[in-house]
Amino acid sequence: MTTHTKHKDFESFLDAGGFKARTQEEFDSIDEDKLNQYVSLNTSFDSFEDMLSNAAGPFFEKELFGNL
Repeated sequence: MTTHTKHKDFESFLDAGGFKARTQEEFDSIDEDKLNQYVSLNTSFDSFEDMLSNAAGPFFEKELFGNL
């Protein structure tokens, strides 16, 4: 998160955008268009899906190979 936003984690990123997502149900209820607009304006990504797909690679690389 700190590479692509000014936030330390995803929760603070969502909070700053006025999104409440403490549970899966709350996250699922977020308006996708509003989230995409927020992501587009506050990151280098075009959409949340773009952000998510780009984050998966580094996350799993760190999880799988971080201790090698």
